[in-house]
Order: sequence, then structure tokens, then C-alpha cells
Amino acid sequence: MRGHALQRVLRRHRLHTICSEETIRRLSTEDDLGLPRSECCAANHLHGTAHCTTILGMKGFVMAWIALLLAGLLEIVWATAMKYSHGFTRLTPSVITLTAMVASFALLALAMRSLPLGTAYTIWTGIGAVGAFIVGIVALGEAVTPMRIGAAVLIVSGIVLMKLSSSH
Repeated sequence: MRGHALQRVLRRHRLHTICSEETIRRLSTEDDLGLPRSECCAANHLHGTAHCTTILGMKGFVMAWIALLLAGLLEIVWATAMKYSHGFTRLTPSVITLTAMVASFALLALAMRSLPLGTAYTIWTGIGAVGAFIVGIVALGEAVTPMRIGAAVLIVSGIVLMKLSSSH
């Protein structure tokens, strides 16, 4: 959206350069992937606003978090498969590692289209870290000590706080 069309959107909603979240929700169009996107968001991009939600509405909100959850679960898969690959010397676990890595990164990238970087990355790594910790204890017989349990609780607490502090 350029020139007069942008000015019309800004004038119609009495906006200068940055649109409110409420306005962004009201003005939805579709981007090249068919996902909800606002004219206001496009206006913000043209004016250099750093943060802009690109997947809007309840469907997009839920999809971003589902993608992030799946990305985190795949991080657990690739970390576990990497352990079983013995330094990439075994073919099947090595292939599983690389496949799960690519899928995990792709889903993380999808989630980051609408979630803030700090929130998405922190939650993704937290799911992977705590999940790998649990797999290590359950499947690999790693030690269960009060210090390790405390560390995992702190990671989960950080994930919860990050989610609660996110406006998404």
C-alpha cells in the first residue's frame, strides 16, 4: 500500500504513524499466504515501526502458539536423537536429528511471524531444555537431584512469566 491508499487508511482512522492493537484487529486484509493482516500493519511497516503483528485474530493467535509448541517438542526430539546418534555416527538417529531440526526451525520461524522474538525464542528453548531434561531422567537414567529439579522449576517459571508478560 503506497501513497494515497496509505493516507486514506491513516486519515480514516485518525492515525499518524502507529496504529493501536484495536485498530489493527478491525482492519484486516490478507497477506500473500492468506493469513489475516491489517492495512494498519502495512502502514506501520512503511513508517518503519519495528513491531507489527502479522497474524491476527483468534485463529492466528492459536496457530502461532501451536506452531511454537510443536517447534519446542521437535527440539526435544532432535536433542534426544542427537544423543542416540553418537556424534552422528549412526544413520537413523542422525537423519531424525536433522529432519526434526529443520522442522523445529521452520515452525519457530512461522510462530515468529506473529509472536515477539524474545517470547518465542525463550519459550522454544525452554520447552526443549525442560523436555530434554525429562527425557534424560526417564529414558536415559540421568540423576535426579534437588539442584537439577530446582533448575528445571526455574526454567518453567521463566517460561510461564514470559508467556504472561507477552501481549500475544
